[in-house]
Amino acid sequence: MLKTVSASRLTQALDKVRRRLNTTAPSNTDCPNYIVLKVDREKRKFVLVDISCLETYGNYVRVWQGDQVILVSNTLKQCLQQLPQHQFVQVHKSFVVNKQQVMAVDNKVIRLNGDRFIKVGKSFKDHLLDLL
Repeated sequence: MLKTVSASRLTQALDKVRRRLNTTAPSNTDCPNYIVLKVDREKRKFVLVDISCLETYGNYVRVWQGDQVILVSNTLKQCLQQLPQHQFVQVHKSFVVNKQQVMAVDNKVIRLNGDRFIKVGKSFKDHLLDLL
């Protein structure tokens, strides 16, 4: 450090960094049951168990919650960084599924709750056994 800093100012700065880290990327040890994604101009909370899958849609992502679809202003990669890896898995370059929503697995297709079918990409077939 080039300048001397008071202990209280250093503590404030560290607390600010910790708060920002907790809101942007949940840690694996203390994983909340929701993620925060940008919808239009607001940030919205999505409960993880309600999400059946995420689908790319150009520069956006469709978040499927049962029959409801919400378009979020994040990329699939950004969403994957927030999602817990033990609960969500990418099965296609355009799809991420919630393992709890998977009802059946085929070589080319996954069936989710509500009879929604998701294609399986060739490079993601190794993850199929982990889904059931």
